[in-house]
Amino acid sequence: MADQKLSSSSEIVAFHDACLAGPGWVRSSAQKFASGAWNAIEDNHRCNCLLWEEEDLARRKSVPDA
Repeated sequence: MADQKLSSSSEIVAFHDACLAGPGWVRSSAQKFASGAWNAIEDNHRCNCLLWEEEDLARRKSVPDA
């Protein structure tokens, strides 16, 4: 197995920030990385963002009781 340099937390945070700065990033299908660890980091971040959007919808108070 080839040695791979682990990404630093600051690199990952900078990547997350750059993704969120792009309008509509979370709902776009464009991927910056096709494979490897960065692809997994990107997929995980996208899934987390989609989950957070759903959680925000669930916390709305401006909807009638069901």
